[in-house]
Amino acid sequence: MNMFQLMEPNILKAGYGLLAARTVFTAPFVNQGCETEKVYHIVDISSSYNYRLQNMGGAAPHLPVGQITAPDGVPLYIGEEGNNVWHSEYAAADSTAPVTLCLEVQYSGATEVHTAINTWWGQAGASTSVLELYGSEGTVDRVELIGDVDIRDYLSSSFTNTINETTTINAVLAGSGQGNEVRIDKQKIVISAAFAKEDLTRICLTDTGSSGYQRAYLVAATVLANQ
Repeated sequence: MNMFQLMEPNILKAGYGLLAARTVFTAPFVNQGCETEKVYHIVDISSSYNYRLQNMGGAAPHLPVGQITAPDGVPLYIGEEGNNVWHSEYAAADSTAPVTLCLEVQYSGATEVHTAINTWWGQAGASTSVLELYGSEGTVDRVELIGDVDIRDYLSSSFTNTINETTTINAVLAGSGQGNEVRIDKQKIVISAAFAKEDLTRICLTDTGSSGYQRAYLVAATVLANQ
């Protein structure tokens, strides 16, 4: 099974903080044929937290905290105390305003960005959640996250329940059955070749949903880049 089983909008910037001393994790990814070893760097999003994952419905109180490893070997970090996700619904203060979270980073040789994003009120086919990756020389990669393909609702219910199982996989499950099972899914974004000559300097998530219509939240982010 591919899961870890358990019983110009408003812009908010986040940077280095609680995880600054431990953003590089063990078990480096060695890219065969490349001279530079790649390792996974956990991005610190702690300064952007505005809601607690375990306060959600269903079996959410049983979701893990701390470092976890997704089935494909990518490390993710879930904040341990208090609020531990950035939630667009709370960033928008229950309004219909679009909101953007920008994470200021500095990684050379970045080849992949991994995010743990789910939604409230997920909508099939909706493209209200967009990731943008910025390079130091002006390159911007833009990825639309489509409901029932790239992202889905956190709760097994009448909202979105499907992911593509390729670029998006399940990382964590808790509980079971309709109205109880909850999940943390992970997205893999392969960065364009232009970033080979640029540093990755910013990761932005924009949400243009509204209360009751697909609001996304970010649990964790990890970058594969030079050591």
